[in-house]
Amino acid sequence: MKLVAITIVIFIISALVFANNMKTQSEYEFKQTGELLTTEISDMMELWTQDQLRILAGIATNEYVIDMCLDPQDPLKVEKCENFLKELHSRYPYYENLPVAVNLESPVNRAINGSSISVDYGEFLVDTVAGETIGKGGPQYSYIKEVFAGKPYYISEIYPSILRGTPICVMSMPIVHDSSIIGIAIISPQMHYFTKMFVDNAKLGSTGYMFLLDENSKIIAHPNRDFILSDDADTLEKSSFIISQIQNKNNFFKASLLERSKHYYGKAISLGDGNVKDKWYIVFSQETAEVHSDVYDFLKLMALIAIMSTALFVGCVAIVADINKKEQSKLQLIEMNSKLELLVEERTSELRILAYTDGLTQLYNHRHSYDLLNKIIEDAQKSSSQIVVLLADLDKFKIVNDVYGHPVGDMVLKECADAIRQNIRANDIAGRYGGEEFLIILPDCTFESGEKIAERIRKSIEDKEFDIKGLRITISMGLTMWNGQNSSELVSSADELLYKAKNNGRNRVEIDPSIISLFAKNKLSDSQPGI
Repeated sequence: MKLVAITIVIFIISALVFANNMKTQSEYEFKQTGELLTTEISDMMELWTQDQLRILAGIATNEYVIDMCLDPQDPLKVEKCENFLKELHSRYPYYENLPVAVNLESPVNRAINGSSISVDYGEFLVDTVAGETIGKGGPQYSYIKEVFAGKPYYISEIYPSILRGTPICVMSMPIVHDSSIIGIAIISPQMHYFTKMFVDNAKLGSTGYMFLLDENSKIIAHPNRDFILSDDADTLEKSSFIISQIQNKNNFFKASLLERSKHYYGKAISLGDGNVKDKWYIVFSQETAEVHSDVYDFLKLMALIAIMSTALFVGCVAIVADINKKEQSKLQLIEMNSKLELLVEERTSELRILAYTDGLTQLYNHRHSYDLLNKIIEDAQKSSSQIVVLLADLDKFKIVNDVYGHPVGDMVLKECADAIRQNIRANDIAGRYGGEEFLIILPDCTFESGEKIAERIRKSIEDKEFDIKGLRITISMGLTMWNGQNSSELVSSADELLYKAKNNGRNRVEIDPSIISLFAKNKLSDSQPGI
């Protein structure tokens, strides 16, 4: 009996030591996973923010917007500015509103929905929500006040929108003319869209998820939308505790919050020092029970073996338990590491795909298309190869949405994207430029081949039959070739040709006249007899 008791005690002590080592290993793996996921997502958020600022800069430098700010009492200029913003809003529906605030010396009246509304300094003179926010805003809002004070851009606190009361983030930028601020361009991404893009997909196991806090301890992005901007005192207290840990350089910690013991890994996000109202924090959380699930399973197994060992012959049980313990522990560690590596690799791959592709068409998104074009131009400068660029736009696509509805419009966009993908070469690039526009890059391509590919795409879409009876769609394109320009100049040239194609009747490929002249000259030169 003494031998049995000593054997059981030794077995239990060994199991507890090994379980403690497993616990330490599982916490280390959680920390590594949390660091990887928070870094990946915060990097993508910084890239996303840069994209938003580029869109904002495009609004602030648009000629219609500047003309309206210079002459806010001219109804034609106001209308042109508003139409431009509405068209842009249709491309980016995740914005709550795209208003413009004007630096007014005296109030201006606007007739909106049968009423006359007085608009004063810093208030919205135009918007993209049928005039619902005209006359609202004003210098009391941080994103108005700070930009008029000289900030190059500003990101506001997260707050319920003026229009619908749903949480939004407002980004603003000065509209400048002759070194003077004449107005403020504004975009307002919806936090529900932001949450869907960056938080919903960042999951691990059944309890691991990501959420965002601001420095006021408010939850600004969470898989459970009810927590966003919640004023619940208990939630605010626990959020404040999490932020204090991160601010004290304690990125990894454990706590019992919201009635459950959890592991946390968090870090601050850099979105532009001095140009953000509130600092943001990204946090990855997983329940302690799931983090240590392998430890608990191991302890249960060891307890079972300990109970069974009392009924068996001491010597045999000791030998079998020792062999089984070593082999099983080794296999569990190998399996645990393999499973974690696979989960992290899969989640990282999914997040990268989200960062590079357009969710609807599965083509490259606007930003990544530009990155690829810059790389192709860089390679062409070394090899002197040719590049053909096409900017394409579905003709009268707004009618499809108006007549058949947006679900049919989305179906048309996806099928037209498939048609483009099927009619280009394996090394060609196709991206969604925005809305119903597509950017097609043909590296190492001659003029003749580029023209054939463009015409093949045009004919394929013209002949395409959709499931909706009577629905037909055509596409217009601008075709140009690289001749030493940078990517923006090259796309701008294709854009001008696209507008010509639209003005010349649509359903056609408009080619840069200089390319045609050069091609004809080369043909003529090739046909001349030698000397």
